[in-house]
Amino acid sequence: MLQLSESGFGCFIGEFFLAAVVDANDTVYLAPTHRAMRNMLALCDKFASECHVVFNVKKSKCLYINPCFVLL
Repeated sequence: MLQLSESGFGCFIGEFFLAAVVDANDTVYLAPTHRAMRNMLALCDKFASECHVVFNVKKSKCLYINPCFVLL
């Protein structure tokens, strides 16, 4: 997670910078673009291969929110 937070990929929510929210075995990654998300997932994949961690891709989900439709 340290590499992920130092990568600069993530989103600003107000004045706070967030790249990932972690709770127990669940992780939510936040990215402003699909390219940033791909870079974040590549970092996670590299970490997983180095540390022999297995992600359960069958449980993985992706949600894209078009900013044009976000109501303020």
